[in-house]
Amino acid sequence: MSSVAAAIEYPTADELRSAVAGSQFSRITSAFNDFTQTWNQDGTAKLEIKPRFGMGETVTGTWEVKDGQLCTTLNSTSRGSGRPETKCSRYEKVGDKLFALNENGTHISDRPMFTLKQNQKSAAQ
Repeated sequence: MSSVAAAIEYPTADELRSAVAGSQFSRITSAFNDFTQTWNQDGTAKLEIKPRFGMGETVTGTWEVKDGQLCTTLNSTSRGSGRPETKCSRYEKVGDKLFALNENGTHISDRPMFTLKQNQKSAAQ
């Protein structure tokens, strides 16, 4: 008996762009930092880091959908390299939810990062 893994369904570039624009995602990291990331309609981005202790920090930058991935370029944090840093992530579409994927194709979290907008759901069907 063989098991066949279900194929991953990726959002289209338009679906991803529409879901990301104007969205915000917040969580608490394992280091007990609260962070909130915002992707604005105009392609700008903001990351707010609020540690439990000490000073917080806000980092700004830009975002775009490139090669089917969400790429966010942020100016370096005080703990970073001093140069803008770009991170690109691929997402899996499950119904109307988009889950961030690790490099090995598994979900980073059981919580979706984005939800497809109503007009994108009907256009994709």
